Amino acid sequence: MNKNRIKLLKTPAIPTREQVEQFVLEIATAENKRRSLQAARDAAILTLDEIYAPEFAGINDIVNPRTAAVQAWAEANPAEFARRKTVSFTAGAIGFRTGTPKLKLLGRQTFEKMLLALRGLSWGAAYIRTKEEINKEQIIAHVGSRTLADTELLKAGAAVVQDETFFIEPNLTHTEPRQIAKAEAA
Repeated sequence: MNKNRIKLLKTPAIPTREQVEQFVLEIATAENKRRSLQAARDAAILTLDEIYAPEFAGINDIVNPRTAAVQAWAEANPAEFARRKTVSFTAGAIGFRTGTPKLKLLGRQTFEKMLLALRGLSWGAAYIRTKEEINKEQIIAHVGSRTLADTELLKAGAAVVQDETFFIEPNLTHTEPRQIAKAEAA
């Protein structure tokens, strides 16, 4: 028997409407506490950002122009990178990284114009994709407007369904604890 097994929480049985109302009150109170904590955390983060912003700005004032100057030197001295794309120094290395290949359109070309051009070339068809997929939105719309019958859709092995999801929407305002009056037995 595995001693590290996770115990599943049992859903409490709630016999009365008053107890449900108490649970919703407790949920609303907890959610309001969560919002309050999140607001406090966000305020602390903003305060820290404001405290450290001048230091970060000072660092950027040092790093950005020097980075631009080092890059300009590297571009002006390609012989330094003749054997490899990196030059090492005592304090670090500089170099050029080769990015992932990508297709770049030239001039005023668009992908639509390129598609037309490929269609006209003997070898172009090999580079054109045709994607066939089900138009789910149209099926849902047609079933909703009764253009397509549910029975016809069943023949294709599908149905339009709508899930129902339970929700609790607490009032996200200050919730005062209150006693729930229990109905007295007559």
